[in-house]
Amino acid sequence: MASAFTEEQINHYLDYVSIPQHCRRQANPPRDLGFLAALHTHQLSTVPYENLSLHDSQDHKISLDPHTLYTKLLKNGRGGYCMENSIFFNHVLRGLGFQAYLAGARIRPRINGVPQGDYMGWVHVVNVVTLGTPGQKGSNGAKYMVDFEFLQQDLEVMNCFTSQSPDSFQTYSVLVMKFLRRENEIFGKMMLVNGEVKQNTGGKISVVKICRTEGRCVESVFWNLTD
Repeated sequence: MASAFTEEQINHYLDYVSIPQHCRRQANPPRDLGFLAALHTHQLSTVPYENLSLHDSQDHKISLDPHTLYTKLLKNGRGGYCMENSIFFNHVLRGLGFQAYLAGARIRPRINGVPQGDYMGWVHVVNVVTLGTPGQKGSNGAKYMVDFEFLQQDLEVMNCFTSQSPDSFQTYSVLVMKFLRRENEIFGKMMLVNGEVKQNTGGKISVVKICRTEGRCVESVFWNLTD
């Protein structure tokens, strides 16, 4: 499947995430682990993980349409939850010439910040990227994670439960997470979890602020993610 984004939109994305010059189109970087890692680092540290649309919007719904996601994430300066960000990033990867597809994943609930207990159903999405081909120097042509692609219809079913079911933690927990980047390395993250702003640097978590309103908290810490 081809990317839904035009070359102009992909170039705008590279500007938006401040990708280094050696990873720009004019440099024609190889589609290798170094390029993929740079994209991943700059994506994570520029586009926040957040589920505010489920709590502070008129319809409390999530669209997985890539053009809607492009407008939300790049033109409106917002973020999205896993399916939004992963689908968006998948089209970026495809637009840059990577072999990538989407697959469902299971996660475990967090108890006091630590994943514990049984895995739940398909509520998460990952990108599976194949680097190189068998026999190519520096590559074994391997791909990791599950070995079957999730189609748009599969993702829509997952999105329906994750964004609408009262049993989904996304519908009763307000979450925002933004990774912190110094030069081209991630060194920590800021999180908003149900009114508490937390910072994680060096593996240590500290509470920075307790907010009385979601809007004020997000605006002050995450650079105007809300209107």
